[in-house]
Amino acid sequence: APRHGSAGRGPRAAARGARRAPAPDAPPRHEGGGPVDGPGRAALPPARLRLRLERDLQRLQRVLRLRPARLRAQEEHQGPVVARLRARARGRARPGLEHHREPRRLARVGPRRRLQRPHVRRQGDQEAVPGGPALRRRRRRRRDRHHAARKLRCGGGRGGGRPGRRDAPVAGRAGDVVGAVTVLESEDVERDLAKAARKLCKAARRPVAFRSVAECSEAEMARVPPPGAPDRPGGLTPPRAFNLMFETRVGAAADAAAAAYLRPETAQGIFVNFKNVAATARGFGVPGGVAQIGKAFRNEITPRNFVFRSREFEQMEIEYFCSDEGDAWRACHAEWVAACRAWLVDRAGLRAELLGEDVHEDLAHYARACTDITFRFPFGEQELQGIAARGCYDLTQHQEASGKSLEYVDQASGRKYVPQVVEPSIGVDRLFLAAICSAYAVDEVGGAERTLLKFSPLLAPVKAAVLPLSKKDPALLEIARRVHDDLKRRYNVQWDAAGNIGRRYRRQDEIGTPLCITVDFDSIEDGCVTVRDRDSTDQVRVKVEDVAAHVVHVIEGL
Repeated sequence: APRHGSAGRGPRAAARGARRAPAPDAPPRHEGGGPVDGPGRAALPPARLRLRLERDLQRLQRVLRLRPARLRAQEEHQGPVVARLRARARGRARPGLEHHREPRRLARVGPRRRLQRPHVRRQGDQEAVPGGPALRRRRRRRRDRHHAARKLRCGGGRGGGRPGRRDAPVAGRAGDVVGAVTVLESEDVERDLAKAARKLCKAARRPVAFRSVAECSEAEMARVPPPGAPDRPGGLTPPRAFNLMFETRVGAAADAAAAAYLRPETAQGIFVNFKNVAATARGFGVPGGVAQIGKAFRNEITPRNFVFRSREFEQMEIEYFCSDEGDAWRACHAEWVAACRAWLVDRAGLRAELLGEDVHEDLAHYARACTDITFRFPFGEQELQGIAARGCYDLTQHQEASGKSLEYVDQASGRKYVPQVVEPSIGVDRLFLAAICSAYAVDEVGGAERTLLKFSPLLAPVKAAVLPLSKKDPALLEIARRVHDDLKRRYNVQWDAAGNIGRRYRRQDEIGTPLCITVDFDSIEDGCVTVRDRDSTDQVRVKVEDVAAHVVHVIEGL
């Protein structure tokens, strides 16, 4: 008979019910569907039985805190590794490794024998445990550095590099080239190169070699990027020879015979005319010198820093000739170094603390010694004046090329010889810039800030300014005009009658005028004027007839 509920369902439903009905000789089954193996026990299939036994065994191990043989072996192997990592973390003061909470599972050892910590989430106390955001950020930064270094080394992106070696190390062994960086030449070129190299080699942590671009081969130039563009390797052109002299043509014919060059220095004209000067100038003898000032032209590759380095400049040079006996040039060279430094401080008005000296060790082929007097400009310490001992190289070369004797005849001994030369040389433009940088100052007068140029009185472009207190009083203007006309015969003097007296003082301070002469209403009665000093702002009363003598004393020290 069909089971309950199968009546009226049709033949298929009846067949399904029949198949579900237990056979008469089937073993009894328990409620879970499995065969019953004795009273109250079920006989499970082998797969389910093995799964249940493994689950019971794992639960028993967790309860009893047991470790299987495989985990015990890993624990014995990783114990020293974890201890070393903790000691290293204490030395680096990284609390993320020293004070983390131990995970329940042991760490796994990867194929490269590097400790791989299991993932553990941050707990409610926000403790920096392994696998937290801090560790993930460190891993992300390490991965980014690795891919950036690999890109610069292999010339590709994250997937670039050698074919078949996507995971090649950035710098696997000493001597591997990670990349190249370039900076412009400056006073701190080594520091700039080291800073740029540290950014490039963070992932590699390899030593860095510094070389000039001119020493690189063609293959190495393909890796060298331009300064400031590390993502453009090979952007520099190969080194080329530059002509540092200006070339021109003399005459209408444009051929090789008409080529001429603008002089890069003024010294050679003195050497060419040495014989004429020695023969015709009365009182000339050795030791003695010839001074010259004039234009010089140099085809500078990178003119910069205002008038400090330009293609056309004014140059002052002295060719001082001395005896060729022994080391007579050494004493002469030392005297000129001391004299030039004293002149820059006492006469040019430069501050002594801004001056320095640079004794050259790598000398030119013609020089026996060279000392540069340097100045600390706002853009760095640079050469201001050079004092070189040139020996007799220049006179000898002119003598051999021309076939004319340039020997000097000593009138006392009758001896003929080619004298040695000590050459002090300075650029007027550099001296001008150094004087402005040294004179610039900011101080406070009466609670107000004041900007001024503390030029030496000898170097100041305007020596004095005459300031009438009023431009409407004819008697006062007459005295002021008399003082101004008397002073302008000797010095460059300004007339300033616009604005209040305080503003006029500030205008003169800003251009470095040493003295301001104020003609006030008391000058009409007592015949005296007020003379104000620029640096100290002190004021003194001087008679009108003594103003010129007072100005000469301040300016020239007489």
